[in-house]
Amino acid sequence: NYGFGYSYQGNPQLKPERSRDRELGIHYATATQRFDATWFDNRISNLIAINGLQAASEINLGQARINGTEASYLGQFGNTTLRAALTLQNPRDIQTGLQLLRRARSFGNVGISRKIGGWSMGGEWQFSGPRKDIDINTFQRITLAGYGLVNLTASCKLGKHYTLSARAANLFNRDYMLVDGYNNRGRILFVSLSYRQ
Repeated sequence: NYGFGYSYQGNPQLKPERSRDRELGIHYATATQRFDATWFDNRISNLIAINGLQAASEINLGQARINGTEASYLGQFGNTTLRAALTLQNPRDIQTGLQLLRRARSFGNVGISRKIGGWSMGGEWQFSGPRKDIDINTFQRITLAGYGLVNLTASCKLGKHYTLSARAANLFNRDYMLVDGYNNRGRILFVSLSYRQ
C-alpha cells in the first residue's frame, strides 16, 4: 500500500505477450548520406498493461495493434553531421479502439554536431506527442501533454588517452511527465573524464 488509498498487487494469472510483426522498408545510402524508411504492423496478443484501478496490477489485453511508419536520416557534410528520426504510429487496443497507455502517436529527434579542432559539439531537439495515461487520483483516462527537449553536448581530447565530455539535458528546464504524477528531472548537467588506452 503506497498510501492515499493506492496500492499495487501482483497478478499470478499474467500470461506472456505474443506478437506477429510485419515490416517493409527502403534503404538508400551514399558515401556521405543515409536514409531509411519503414512501414510496420505489430499485432500483439496478451499485451501486458496496467489496469488503472485503485488496487493497481498488471493485466493482459486481449489484442493490441501498433502500426505506422518510421524514417531516419544521417548526413555527413565535412565536419558537420546532421541526423533526424520520426515515428508516426497508431497504438491501440483492438477490442475497445482506445489508444494504448503511455505510447505517443508521434515522436522523434533532430540533431546536429560539428568537429572543430580537438572539440566536438552538438545539439539535439527531442520531441514527443501527447500520450494517454491513468490519473493517479481519479483513476480515469487522461492525456499527458506532448513535450520538446533541447540537449547540448561537447567533448574535447586531452592528450592521447583522455577525453573531457559535458552534456546539458533538458536545457530549458521543461516541465513534463512520462507517467502521471511523476515529474521528470529538470535541467541536468553531466561532466565526465574518460580514459582510453
